Amino acid sequence: MKAKSSEAWTVENLEAFLAAPTTFAPGTRMVMAVPDPQARADLIAYIRTLPPAREAR
Repeated sequence: MKAKSSEAWTVENLEAFLAAPTTFAPGTRMVMAVPDPQARADLIAYIRTLPPAREAR
C-alpha cells in the first residue's frame, strides 16, 4: 500500500482494489477480493456515505 500512498481513494481506485487487491497494490495484506460487481458497487456506495476521516492530532 505504500506504493499507492500518494493516490487518492477515488471510486475507480476503490473498484480496482476491491476487485483485485493484490493486482492493484502488490504486497498488500488484503488478499480477499469482492468478485461480485454489484457487491463492490454497494460497498463503495456505503463508503461514500461515511464522514471524512479526521486528521490525527
